[in-house]
Amino acid sequence: MAPNGTHGATVLAVGAAILALWAGAARAQEEAVPDRAEVRALQLLNSARAVHRYPPLIPDRRLFCAARAHARDMAATGRLDHEGSDGAGLGARLARFGYPHRRAAENIARAGAEPGEVVRLWLASPEHRRNALDPAFRHAGIGRAYDRSAGVFYWTLDLGIEAAMGRPGGARAGKGDAVPGASGPACPEDSGDKPLTAR
Repeated sequence: MAPNGTHGATVLAVGAAILALWAGAARAQEEAVPDRAEVRALQLLNSARAVHRYPPLIPDRRLFCAARAHARDMAATGRLDHEGSDGAGLGARLARFGYPHRRAAENIARAGAEPGEVVRLWLASPEHRRNALDPAFRHAGIGRAYDRSAGVFYWTLDLGIEAAMGRPGGARAGKGDAVPGASGPACPEDSGDKPLTAR
């Protein structure tokens, strides 16, 4: 069943919201606007959610930054892994960028440059599809990074329900979760159209 006009308009509105959300941040050197592929991937996921009448994922700058940082880390190390090269789990990585979560999930992939390809991969996998289409998740961020030595892109989708207060929970803790970092690192620059030199 195709999304009706209302859902289609909602998807377009969310795409516009992504750019509006980052417009001010783009003026700051340390914060980067998502590249077109990252924006398009979120639009495609929201289209899939609209088919089931699930609410669209709201773009969150902190999750975009966390997702891109993890994608860059995977590209730099050539490892497709939910644990960062420093041993940090998802909870620690979200905390570093100031996103206290009540619940969180993550999809990763090694794929080509096209957002349609990675979204198809995620939706074809039962576990990844369950994360992407979970109607409880409200916020999302997507990042990609290029591994020049392997000629592939690493993609990360971070999903969350923000915690109002107190210690975040929901994502499995990993090494380093107890020390999230006081102010958090700067958001990584766009690495989709400017390939990384890995390893």
